[in-house]
Amino acid sequence: MDQSMSAQRLRLLTEFKTMGCGELMHPWAAHSCAKGSADIAVATIWNATKVYGSLHAISTVAKHATTIRTLGALLKALKRLLDKTLCSTAFLSSYIGSIIAVACLLHRLIGRNTMATVGFLPGSLAGWSLLFETPHRRHEFAMYVANFAVRIVFIRLQRLGIVAPLSFGAPLIGWASLLVLLHYRNKQTKQQQQQQ
Repeated sequence: MDQSMSAQRLRLLTEFKTMGCGELMHPWAAHSCAKGSADIAVATIWNATKVYGSLHAISTVAKHATTIRTLGALLKALKRLLDKTLCSTAFLSSYIGSIIAVACLLHRLIGRNTMATVGFLPGSLAGWSLLFETPHRRHEFAMYVANFAVRIVFIRLQRLGIVAPLSFGAPLIGWASLLVLLHYRNKQTKQQQQQQ
């Protein structure tokens, strides 16, 4: 049983390394990386608009339900809602399209797939799209991603035997890193308020 499982894993890993970027990243447009990247970015726009529109609408209603008393205040809240939705949608669609474009570029440069060229590097290099997002949400994304990054590093160190295994270690490390980030964010917010 173990030998067949390891043989299957080896076969899948070999197939993964030798797959073309069209097969792996954009099978609907296997012969054109640019079309594959553009198609996924455009397809993401509609779904991101629905998700972020709903998210920001609920946030706006919860935040301004008692303060909107005039038509002017309503229009101002709706404009802010539209701005936030468009920024978030532009971020997500450009991020997804950029991940595929960078993965294809790396595949063409290196000639094969690795975990770094399909996951880490495209995700990191596509981070430029965060510039579309509002500054407030950039901090939230940074906290969210940093939390996962610390947990992944901890799990990797456990597997390498560098760190002793802890029960519920990864979630505890994740929560600790999130608390540290929140502490520094609150400290920075207080300093900014004092300067004003």
